[in-house]
Amino acid sequence: MGGKALKTVGRIHKEEMETTYEVLREHIYQALGLVIGEYVPCGSFLVRESCGDIDIAFDVNVAMKRLGLDKEGITKRLNDLYVTLPEYNYSKGLDIHSIPFPIFDKDGKRTDRYVQVDLMPVENVQMAKWGMLTDGNSPWKSATRNGLIRAIAKYRDTNVRTNENGSVLEFDRLYFDQRHGLFRMTRSYEGKNGRINKNPKTISKNLITNNPSMIVKLLMDYTETHWDILNANDVWSVLMENTYFDDRRFAIIKEYIDEMEREGFDYPSEIKEWYNEQLEDDCK
Repeated sequence: MGGKALKTVGRIHKEEMETTYEVLREHIYQALGLVIGEYVPCGSFLVRESCGDIDIAFDVNVAMKRLGLDKEGITKRLNDLYVTLPEYNYSKGLDIHSIPFPIFDKDGKRTDRYVQVDLMPVENVQMAKWGMLTDGNSPWKSATRNGLIRAIAKYRDTNVRTNENGSVLEFDRLYFDQRHGLFRMTRSYEGKNGRINKNPKTISKNLITNNPSMIVKLLMDYTETHWDILNANDVWSVLMENTYFDDRRFAIIKEYIDEMEREGFDYPSEIKEWYNEQLEDDCK
């Protein structure tokens, strides 16, 4: 999960990550007054041999308290700090500040290259650390795991309200946000004067939990540590073993595959093979 791609940046390589991170840590302290533990690097940074950006989730509540600002004040502080950079983007919808940051070589010398840093305020840095995790032992991006968790959430506990003709007026369901936690979201098709709109509108979105262990328990009945659920194959194994999903497993996987192929992500071949087998069985 990242902000809008900047044009003046490139990839950072493994041997450059630690020294660049040392300088970045000092920058985060100067910008937000935060120290290690109050922010976490997410995604593939410090994990893969190279990465295209550095995702940093920071505890916005600690930053507010330390700087004596509200959330809008934190946003304004970062905007004011970065507005003079040659390139800077603030994605209001995602609440991500994207900046070009200098890359330092393994000897600590500044290079002439830059990497994109995405600073993301969160309520719980441990949620973001797990939710945006890239498993170094897996070839898959974190998006391949999170997409499957999102699909499970969609079909886990949905309530639908219809009119006398059977048309859906409103529904509420669970929604997984890898950065912020598990939500219950209500969406409505109802328009003015009794009209039914083509696309639903979100009318409420309430946090249930941003505790990763509670999320895997609520969604998958998984009671062991959430650190067992690190990649798409881990989620897939739980999904196949849990009989609760017997009558909705196909819908979940279809939802998942549609998202992965729409977004252009590779995902485990066994999931695609299982899906194709179900299609073949339906055609017999």
